[in-house]
Amino acid sequence: MAATVQRASPDHAQAIVAVMRSGFIDHLLPYTIFGCHGIAEYLCDVLSVQEYSSSQYFVCVEGNRVLAFAELRYTPTSLFLNHIYVLAEARGRGIGSELLRYALQQMMTGGQDTLELDVFTSNTRAVEWYTSLGLAPVYEQVWLEAGIRPPANGAEGWWCAPDLAQANRLHEIYGFSQFSLQTSSASYITGRLGAHAFRSTNILLLNDEIATRALFTLDRDRKMLYILRSDCLTPGLDGFKVLASSMRLQGQIDSVRARLA
Repeated sequence: MAATVQRASPDHAQAIVAVMRSGFIDHLLPYTIFGCHGIAEYLCDVLSVQEYSSSQYFVCVEGNRVLAFAELRYTPTSLFLNHIYVLAEARGRGIGSELLRYALQQMMTGGQDTLELDVFTSNTRAVEWYTSLGLAPVYEQVWLEAGIRPPANGAEGWWCAPDLAQANRLHEIYGFSQFSLQTSSASYITGRLGAHAFRSTNILLLNDEIATRALFTLDRDRKMLYILRSDCLTPGLDGFKVLASSMRLQGQIDSVRARLA
């Protein structure tokens, strides 16, 4: 039976999770939403309304089995490839290329001309594939983990988390959530993964002692996961563990589609 590529439906949610978990780096899975207990329920809910969403999911199906999936997200000027994974036993059949070609064709609206994505630098097979499609590195990112400690000087100041109640309810259902943490100097979108980590991509949070105290107050037992551009970091960050590094790649969609064809 030939494999077919199509837009994903809610019925594919559990299989998408299985494909993702089978191909992701084991020790990093808990630092993503795909390691959380309610991810299948979340995907089912998202897929039921994806026609109104900025993110679109696509699957490659053979019989009743999902062999691969891809998720792409619209921005005003580009498409961002959040994920594309193929089951190990289905690789080497051109499934990834056909899946990406179909997804790009379905998502082209005339306003996007650039394809972007993040890839772990250790995933040499994926890096080589993306490079062969004409994508080139833009910058590197580093995944850092650290414990949350109260500021040494006992910093005081105003902070609030205005949407924490809604985030708590969603966290109960899905196992992950995000909320807005506001201080007098900035506002931070802060993620939570399972019971073990806060997540941020905002480098300003590193030096905001009020925000640090707020997170310690909310849950002192959590670690802090930062995903930050390496060229923005200062040397000698004490107490941080490097979990992984990734690259932001970018290329012209027309060029990628031509090479896939």
